[in-house]
Amino acid sequence: MLLDKKLVSKSLVNENVEGVVNFLKCYLKKSPEPNVCTCEECLMDIIAISLNNLKPRYRLICRHMHKDQEMVIKINSEIEEVVIKAIEFVKKQPHH
Repeated sequence: MLLDKKLVSKSLVNENVEGVVNFLKCYLKKSPEPNVCTCEECLMDIIAISLNNLKPRYRLICRHMHKDQEMVIKINSEIEEVVIKAIEFVKKQPHH
């Protein structure tokens, strides 16, 4: 059986991507930080740094992962911690 790169990328999803993006949107909306650049490059850097510091949580796109509430709380708190650290890092060292 041959694996097709396009099929794999369409079939697998890292659940952390959605969590990081959602938390970042909410965080910046609720508590806008004056020294955080919100250009596309800086936001993508924050997302990339965050994802690189989280354990990947891949699943098949067609299957729903059922988690208990305790697990959801743990994952969300990990995401929050990592995103806030990434924001601080990019704030101090933007690429532009």
